[in-house]
Amino acid sequence: MADDLWSKVKATVAGIAPILGNAILPGVGGVAGALVASALGTDNKPEAINSALLTATPEQYAALKKVEADNRERLAAIAADLDKAYLLDRQNARQREIEVTKATGIRDWDTVLLGWFITCAYVGVVLLLIFYSLPKMTPEIALMVGNLIGIIGSKMTTVFDYKFGSSKSSADKTNLLAQAQPISQQGDK
Repeated sequence: MADDLWSKVKATVAGIAPILGNAILPGVGGVAGALVASALGTDNKPEAINSALLTATPEQYAALKKVEADNRERLAAIAADLDKAYLLDRQNARQREIEVTKATGIRDWDTVLLGWFITCAYVGVVLLLIFYSLPKMTPEIALMVGNLIGIIGSKMTTVFDYKFGSSKSSADKTNLLAQAQPISQQGDK
């Protein structure tokens, strides 16, 4: 429940102050969550912050933007650390596959089979929808099939991200954030 609320807070704040919102740690809020709570004048709990965001005044929105501007370097470092953790997680998953193959001399087929299963399930559900469900489509069936396609589609994205990588744009963003100068220094030039 708290994870879901922090995700909601993160998305809402990112719409107002992108760097501040993206630095909120999923599930715990972290330093950025505390900064948001401070700017809104509320407790550092996802329920309190979410409620405050739903009823925020223009002055509170301005306070969030000011907190972001005042803490830009610190927030960029947090965002870069989050990207690094994400990339390490991806790298470790691929490294595991390499290490298992080196140690046993046999390729680990679990991820390959799982990937193919998810791919076939996705194609199967879409074909089922096209050939079987469309002629008999009721709102209830449409909702169920739509949910199923969404669930399997998100898993398919995970399979493709693992197999073909999704970290290039994230690494580029991390490099750009590391090279960026704070706004006050940019205006001095």
